Amino acid sequence: MSDDKVESRSERSRLRERTRGALRGAGSATHRYLRRTRERASHALDATGERLKQTAAAKRMGAALETRRVLRKSEAAHSRGNPAMAYRLLQSELRAKPDDDRLAIAFWHTCGVLERGSEASGPLLEVIRRRASAGDLDTAAELWCELVDVECGARADAGTLVRIASVLRESAPDRAVQALRATLEPDTPGLTPGLATRVVEQARELDPHTALLAAQWVLDSADLADAKRDRLERCVAELEREMAGAARRSEPTPSDAGAAESGTIDVSQNAAPTLDDEVAELVVEQTVEAFTPSTRFCGVKATEVESQSLASDAVLLQMQGGRRARLDYAKVQALGVAEVAGPADAPVVLIDLVLNWGAGDGEQLRVVRLRADRFADSDPTPSQSLRSMLAELLSRTDAVPLPDREAAVGAPFRYYDDVGSYEREVLLAG
Repeated sequence: MSDDKVESRSERSRLRERTRGALRGAGSATHRYLRRTRERASHALDATGERLKQTAAAKRMGAALETRRVLRKSEAAHSRGNPAMAYRLLQSELRAKPDDDRLAIAFWHTCGVLERGSEASGPLLEVIRRRASAGDLDTAAELWCELVDVECGARADAGTLVRIASVLRESAPDRAVQALRATLEPDTPGLTPGLATRVVEQARELDPHTALLAAQWVLDSADLADAKRDRLERCVAELEREMAGAARRSEPTPSDAGAAESGTIDVSQNAAPTLDDEVAELVVEQTVEAFTPSTRFCGVKATEVESQSLASDAVLLQMQGGRRARLDYAKVQALGVAEVAGPADAPVVLIDLVLNWGAGDGEQLRVVRLRADRFADSDPTPSQSLRSMLAELLSRTDAVPLPDREAAVGAPFRYYDDVGSYEREVLLAG
């Protein structure tokens, strides 16, 4: 091989080595550059994040300081006897911070002083819901008791009520029963079969009647597995037996009635009966019937609504305060209708959707109450459209017409001098 060829090959080999060396150097430089760029970007992001955290913390701190300043000013206004100033301060601050529990509670108490509790009921309900969801049930229960004492018509959701009832069972069983009963009100939002089942469990010992209503609600409203349906049906049967037994035990026996007339009562456990069981039961029924007062229920708990409309399977209600509710036709057990003097300058037609007409004697009757002067074209005079609506409502609900079918559809309406007379004579409550 000639020397020229050998030298050319050596030159090419050196060129390749220099090229590889240059590429390796360029790769290393590029890698170092990318690594430094990545490190600088990471440091910049960390610094930006820290500045943002400091800014958010500063904002939270500033908001907290402003809230404390407003609360101090409102307390000072109260101490000077100027709750109206406290109302304006808290109302303005609460609009800017609707999720601040301290502001909502202070606003509630201020509105209570001014007898404007309904204005603060919405924010307070949110506080109650948040506290109950967070597990602070004692505070939620205390605030709920304050809310229902004012009777401003505000309703907590069913889930919150069940949680509140669980903490009130030992300390205030009457309040727990009130909360459990409220879950079954037609305008209480959020009731589900699962929550209603919890109502059954909690009310079983405290209030069997509420437990029975809740169990029936679940059976009527849900597609249940066979095992769960069987358990609930057994529960309903047991509750009905317990309530029937309690009612029989509370009834006076004929011997007790005779002894009461003579001023003595025979309490001997071994006294031989003078009548067989069937005759004794007949005498008891006749005695109770003879002395039963004209009213069945201890009173009426009326939830007033602004207006209504009839859907395919429910009455759609417009509640006070703008809220809406849905009442299934199957839940309306009776329909009480009468023309009553007193609620307005002119007599108006009251329409009561009775929810527990089948309740036991001495219970409180629960009704959803409408006034014809608030709808039906705002005409207080009974109109044909109103009569047609009542006839349609009776047809769809299959409810018991009170005082009778003709009067319930205005053919003609019965007239009563006041609401109390109507409730005693038509609803049998007083």
